[in-house]
Amino acid sequence: GSAPVSTPDALHRAMHSTTALQSGLVRPAAPRRRRRKGLAGPQPFARRRPYTVFADLYDMAMGEAALPALIDAFDTSRRKFGIATGSIADIGCGTGRLLQYLGRFGGQLTGVDISEAMLRRARRRTDGQDVRFLRQDIRDLALGEPVDCITCTFDTINYLRGEEDLPRLFAACARNLKPGGYLLLDFIPSGSHEGQRLKAKQFFRFRTIETEWRTEFEPDGTGSTVTILMQKTRPDGTVRRAYEVHRQKWHAPQDVGRVLKEAGYEIVDERPAEPDGGNDWVHYVARYTGYRGSLLGDD
Repeated sequence: GSAPVSTPDALHRAMHSTTALQSGLVRPAAPRRRRRKGLAGPQPFARRRPYTVFADLYDMAMGEAALPALIDAFDTSRRKFGIATGSIADIGCGTGRLLQYLGRFGGQLTGVDISEAMLRRARRRTDGQDVRFLRQDIRDLALGEPVDCITCTFDTINYLRGEEDLPRLFAACARNLKPGGYLLLDFIPSGSHEGQRLKAKQFFRFRTIETEWRTEFEPDGTGSTVTILMQKTRPDGTVRRAYEVHRQKWHAPQDVGRVLKEAGYEIVDERPAEPDGGNDWVHYVARYTGYRGSLLGDD
């Protein structure tokens, strides 16, 4: 049955890219936890696409807390491999927090996301910076001109659940990278939640928005489904209710590596996504070679 679990566990492992809070890794931005039976009231919840209504909560729930780990991973890889920053595209850019940081390097920046609600927030956040935004499905990425580096962070690829999604994405990134350009990505690998509680339910309040999180984990550690119920009380006392369903596939690292190789990349680094983290959130650095490279450690 459903039962509460620790905040980082329920939020991060369930759906890192939208509420990814790695166990012991990043923590939510101090929501007030509620212990109750559920969100009461007769008004039904309207279903919305992922990252529409939840966009109002994203930064409070996990965007702010996760940013330091994303910045550290990028900076470590940039220094280690001399990654050029003259042009960078952040795909699955969300509310633009990483883009805002990347602006300090002075290069041409592009933010790509499928959610217009998230892009609106990203535009406001980077107002005054020279950032171009595109609303696209990242599997069909079309930047118009190749870039030095593509970042795809906060477990964006865990939302790609179809058999051909990763090959399609990595091929699209290759078409938009300069020769020798880099793809930096992170993801929750398969097996990360194996053997742990299969269902969880939690309640949080973020300012005027009450939320209920219903999490289900695949028993073999291959993914999760998180249903987020949101109830917002307006100043006039009226209530808005909506819910979103976020599904993730937790990819096997060997599959990610194989598909990258087949798409013409060489994996030059694979490590925990956070300095002292474990293997349940991993960061890959892949250099586009244009031919079949070898995986790190292969002959």
